[in-house]
Amino acid sequence: QVTYGEISKSTDTWWAGNVADAGGAAHGPTYNNLMAAYTLAHDGDIKPNIGLINPVGFDTFMKTQQPQQQYTTQAVTPELLAGFRTAMFNGIPLVADKHVPTESTVTADKKSRVYFLNTNYMDFVTHSSCDMVLKDGGWKEPIDQGSKVATIMWAGNIITWDPRRHAVLYDFEADDT
Repeated sequence: QVTYGEISKSTDTWWAGNVADAGGAAHGPTYNNLMAAYTLAHDGDIKPNIGLINPVGFDTFMKTQQPQQQYTTQAVTPELLAGFRTAMFNGIPLVADKHVPTESTVTADKKSRVYFLNTNYMDFVTHSSCDMVLKDGGWKEPIDQGSKVATIMWAGNIITWDPRRHAVLYDFEADDT
C-alpha cells in the first residue's frame, strides 16, 4: 500500500517501512539474512530491541548458531521467558512466536517473515468508545480451582510514529539453512 492515513510513502519517504527480501527458495533464516533486515532499522544508538520469528525459523536459526552458543539467560530477559523460547541476535532477544507468518505455497516452499521492532517507537492506542470489555457473562469460577477467569476483549490499534525504526524480512524458507 502506498498511502497510510492519507500520508503518501512516495512523497513522505520517511514514512516507508524497512523491508528486506531474503531471496525466496533455498534461502533461510541465517545470520546474514536476518542482518539484511536488522541493518535497515539500525541507526547509531537507535536499533530494534526485539525480533519475532516463527518457531520453525527459530529452530533453523538456532541450528546455525549453536556452535556460537548464542543463547539468552533468564537474567537477561526474564519477562520474555514466560512461555516463549528466546535467543540473542545482535544483543536483542529473538523470540519464537507461532503467530509470525509461515506461508506454504503451491510449490511447498515455506515463505516466512521475521519482524524487528523497536518498542520505544510504538504503542497501543485504545479505541475511544470501547475500552476493555468482559465477554461471555463475565467472571467464572473453573471447576476445582480457587480462581476466577474471564474473556476480556480490547479494541484498539498498535501504532508506530517512525516506521524506519522497525524492519521486516520476508520471502525465505523457514527450514532452510
